[in-house]
Amino acid sequence: MTGWNAPEFTTNCYTTEPFYVRDGAWSLNDSTVYFGTTGYHPNGLPTGSYPRTGPCDAALAFPATPATVAATWTNYTGCDSLYSAAADGKAGYFGGHERWSMNPVGCDF
Repeated sequence: MTGWNAPEFTTNCYTTEPFYVRDGAWSLNDSTVYFGTTGYHPNGLPTGSYPRTGPCDAALAFPATPATVAATWTNYTGCDSLYSAAADGKAGYFGGHERWSMNPVGCDF
């Protein structure tokens, strides 16, 4: 066990589509951990509230440091789910329902 902890993963997402990490992958040099998530949007997000925050329906990268960490980047999918993650020496790769990748200001548009 390490001290790695990502408090962002305690976020509650939309009640009919609870948040959970669907897949994760380590970079080849063990410096970054990538995650693909589901969850639609954060629970209680008022309609039309942007830009989005939190880990719901996103690709995320975290440092693999044995400490409490925050995402180094987040790529929002426009409220579409990701189901798989993979990594190589240069990038993270994600699979799922990605109609609007890189979309922090829209949900289903």
